[in-house]
Amino acid sequence: AQHDKQVFIDETIHSTLKKADFIKGSQYSKVLDDIKQRRSGFMFIKLDDEEHEFYYAPIGEKNWYILTELPKETIEKNSYLIQQETMYLFLKIEFVFIIISAMFFYVRYRNDKLIKRNNRYFHDVMNCIPHPITIINKHKDITFMNAAALKMIQKDLKDVCGQPCSIWNTDNCHTQNCAVCKLLEHKNSVTSFERNGKTFIVNSSLLKNSKNEINGYIETFQDITKAIEKEKEMASLIDNIPGGVLLCQNNPDCTIELMSDRFIDICGFSREEIASYFHNSLIMMIKEDERDLIASVKKQALEEKKTHIEVHYHLQTKDGYVSIYHCG
Repeated sequence: AQHDKQVFIDETIHSTLKKADFIKGSQYSKVLDDIKQRRSGFMFIKLDDEEHEFYYAPIGEKNWYILTELPKETIEKNSYLIQQETMYLFLKIEFVFIIISAMFFYVRYRNDKLIKRNNRYFHDVMNCIPHPITIINKHKDITFMNAAALKMIQKDLKDVCGQPCSIWNTDNCHTQNCAVCKLLEHKNSVTSFERNGKTFIVNSSLLKNSKNEINGYIETFQDITKAIEKEKEMASLIDNIPGGVLLCQNNPDCTIELMSDRFIDICGFSREEIASYFHNSLIMMIKEDERDLIASVKKQALEEKKTHIEVHYHLQTKDGYVSIYHCG
């Protein structure tokens, strides 16, 4: 197909290409090999100080090939269009990226704001609790202390977070009597210590996540100084009353909470023996065939809303049974 800028005029393609210089990485041997293998491709040549670009490709089922020159103007125009489309595509991608990034940062900002608000609410609630509270992680490092706890050790929250729980510096720290250690050993997790003339009890509990994995521990402190003083006053008062005196719970076992020294003298058992042999149950210390009588008298007194009962029974001692006249 002839045109005014054609390269091949009245001669074979082979003759023309042999006179040309192949440029931009093109090689005549590669072009021939592509034709033998029926592959398509581009070649760049320089002929009479002019550069030309050709596209070649097989046609039909046998040895026919098409060879066409791509005019420079077409290449430049298409190149500009390609660059323009690439720029448009890049701008679209950049716009989508900006939108996604903005959404991501907005969601993150909103979540951070919500977390901070919930943390403030949590801190406010914990600081309203009058008893000292310490939250520690599974490595026994402090993650939070409420205002009562910080006041007790006279420190700021920023100074204690990340510090070991032994910052409390009690006699139980670094010992097996530590509340957390006792909790992990499935023992009674309540311990006590004294500070500045006051007595405190410490109760430790596990903190677990949704997978029931241990994340840490929470320790609560309670000042029981006044309760101990009242118990001492009660014990002193009871010990001055003639005869044995008991303070029992209103349950079927009549569990003994407090007993006078005179009662110990009467039964002959020590407080430890009463706890071990009778589980601190007054009913178990009474002669077996009289236990139902005690229960019925107590039940009748409660139904009639009496404030005073009198009953006679036999109490087990180390030497047998003694006759007891019970006023309650």
